[in-house]
Amino acid sequence: MPRASFNKDIDAIIVNTMKIFHHRSDCFDIISKKIPDRNKRQIIFRWRNALDPRCK
Repeated sequence: MPRASFNKDIDAIIVNTMKIFHHRSDCFDIISKKIPDRNKRQIIFRWRNALDPRCK
């Protein structure tokens, strides 16, 4: 079964949570608890390669 891709809702959760918790070392752990079907590694990859404003 193919894995579901990220969507606008999931991206919004990641971006909004990073705005609040970016200074914490466990910020990706916090996000992964909010998005149960994604693990920490997937969220880090998505943030660093697509969502982080510094990568654009």
